[in-house]
Amino acid sequence: MRRYRDGSGTEDWREIFEGDAGTAYTAVRYEFNEYEDGGLRVATGITDQEVPMGTVTLGKFVYMKTSQDITVKFNGIGSTGILLQAGKLLMAFIDFTSVHVSNASGSEAKVQRFFAGDPT
Repeated sequence: MRRYRDGSGTEDWREIFEGDAGTAYTAVRYEFNEYEDGGLRVATGITDQEVPMGTVTLGKFVYMKTSQDITVKFNGIGSTGILLQAGKLLMAFIDFTSVHVSNASGSEAKVQRFFAGDPT
């Protein structure tokens, strides 16, 4: 593996990996802030609870997993929700500035999440 700066003046690094057949693959590693914690508890009956994003102001990647069915909304409470079923994963590359969750499952939901994106 070779590493080199891309010459654009940014802090991005490009890495060249050699494949089995000698094919070169390029991967870009970006500098970003990330946020993860031990889990957010969302009581049943809660609607549009804002999810803390730490120092991430413009999210680029999200990973979420929950213990109960919840609805997840990105970029404001007026947006269309995504049903995230208990035990399933939500992983997406999406631009977002806020995340809200609702829980109508009848039980408290524990939500694991990881956000990556632009720093404050």
